[in-house]
Amino acid sequence: MSHHPQSVGTARGLTASNEFATVLVERVGDDPALLRISDLRRGRSVVLDPLELEAITRMSRDEIRALADPSYAGTFGQRARGEDFDGMVGDDEMQIEGISG
Repeated sequence: MSHHPQSVGTARGLTASNEFATVLVERVGDDPALLRISDLRRGRSVVLDPLELEAITRMSRDEIRALADPSYAGTFGQRARGEDFDGMVGDDEMQIEGISG
């Protein structure tokens, strides 16, 4: 099994994967200003506008790592306790049809 990150362009968008995640990045409908990022393993997605995407560029590597760490709650630097982390879809996220989480 390869542990090298891979990305593949398709008619739907760009799929990127490694041993930890598989995501699809695609435009939303005909609106080139909105991008949907979908977690293909868990069936969740979020739609981001240009301002939200640009905000990611201002984040430090530690802040991005905190987002990727499932033991952190939604706020940087706050560890999630069992009762705080429900793993449920948030207000700005959606389940991907046909994929169970």
